[in-house]
Amino acid sequence: MPTPDVHDVRARSFGSGDELFVDSSVWLPVVAPLMVRLYQVNAYGPTWLRIRAGGAVVHTDTVVLSEVFNRILRSRWEVAVSQAEAEARERPSLKSFRSSDDGQLALEEAAEAATDILSWSILSPEVPDRDEVQAAIDAAAGGSLDITDALIVETCRLNHLTLLTDDADFAGSGVPILTANPRLLR
Repeated sequence: MPTPDVHDVRARSFGSGDELFVDSSVWLPVVAPLMVRLYQVNAYGPTWLRIRAGGAVVHTDTVVLSEVFNRILRSRWEVAVSQAEAEARERPSLKSFRSSDDGQLALEEAAEAATDILSWSILSPEVPDRDEVQAAIDAAAGGSLDITDALIVETCRLNHLTLLTDDADFAGSGVPILTANPRLLR
């Protein structure tokens, strides 16, 4: 049985009164479905369509945009590294990859994904202040959340948002969560 603040997103309809913060773990199945597990695509693709059709307000921030952009770029770089190793070529650095033709394609893909997210979202109006950022740093230092996740929790808390995530690290974060992740739904 999930904790009271965690609900199965697959059983949820959305309306204009819903305000959601979408984490990168849900954006990736929407903007880069070949990078994630099939269950994520099957769960969050239809969810995204229901969110859009229902008119829910979707929030994002620079942390999430950065995560998605960098994850796509790194994923493509890791493919280039594997190819170089398989062909006994020198392993490209991330910096040299960005300058290559394949790197330019990866950067375009990442930029398109981030631009789509930005066009489908609003930037959360309330951002953590200095003390709240320090609290996020302290939480991350405690090991329960990484710094990015701790900042997302603070943004959700400040803006009274429901977090849409597939990341089990958010369990017990104190913000309402929608997910299809079975580890969060236990």
